[in-house]
Amino acid sequence: MRIATVIFIVLSCTLTIGGLFPCLGFINWIGIPCSGICALLGLIGTVSKDTPEADKRTHLVGLILGVSLMGVGAIRCFLGGGIV
Repeated sequence: MRIATVIFIVLSCTLTIGGLFPCLGFINWIGIPCSGICALLGLIGTVSKDTPEADKRTHLVGLILGVSLMGVGAIRCFLGGGIV
């Protein structure tokens, strides 16, 4: 599950940063759900009792980044009127 969290961290960061540029705001419509999945995987990995302590740090980073990137993407969609 750690690998899935890392993959979604990279994907979410790439999509959110790409969606910040003018005329590419539509990418945030894909980035926001990916960030949500990243946050969900991070939450599940953080609270799971079977996860080793070293992996819990990775899941915590996924949780924090997922929530943060969802917020950034949502603000960008709001500022662009949901289109731009």
